[in-house]
Parts: sequence; structure tokens; C-alpha cells
Amino acid sequence: MILLAQVSEVAELQRLKLLFERNGILIHTANEHSARNYGMFHPSGKYALFVALEEQYQDAQLLLKDEHHRVKSPIDLKQITALEQSKKYAVMATLLKQITLIAVVLVSVIALTIWYVIAANS
Repeated sequence: MILLAQVSEVAELQRLKLLFERNGILIHTANEHSARNYGMFHPSGKYALFVALEEQYQDAQLLLKDEHHRVKSPIDLKQITALEQSKKYAVMATLLKQITLIAVVLVSVIALTIWYVIAANS
């Protein structure tokens, strides 16, 4: 990832994100949710835009200067979004399996402890 620009206003950030998305340039926005939390002690709350793929950096710079620039190697962002979504579901399914296994082990340990205490007191 290469730093492309820093902006301080949310409206400008959204405009740039839409511009890059429409033109097939994959970007990452750093501190998108935390930059506006800066107050008078940290007045430099800026949003950092990174180009995710190095080969798209030149096109991204040219697109910043001229919104009508034709990107040489656009990517299908819908396909990437779908892939990210499927990965998210896979991670959630794995997490659910792990939580279920932990719950079964925990219930088994509690049941065996209760059984042992009852057997020892009889």
C-alpha cells in the first residue's frame, strides 16, 4: 500500500472514495472512523487514503489531478467485495464452531465435576 493523499473533511473523503471506486482503483482508508474523534488537543485529524495495489498508484495520482483520466488497469471492485463478504462468512462460521466446541467442553467439565462431587459425598 502506498499513501496517496490525506484529507481532513468527510465530504472530500467520500467524494474521493466514490471516484476511485467508479474507476476501479482499490483504495484503503486509514483512520476512517477515528479521525473525527480528534478534538482540540489533536487538531490534525486527517483521513489517509492508500492505494492498495502498487501498479495502480500512477493512475490514482493522475485521477486526483484529472477526474476524467482513463485508468489503464481497473479492477472489478464488486468481485473483490463479494470475495471479502464470503471470507467474512467463512470466518464467522469457523468462530461459531470454535465457540460451540468450547461450550461443549465447558459443560462436560462442569457435569463431570458435579458427578465427582456427588460420588465423593455418597
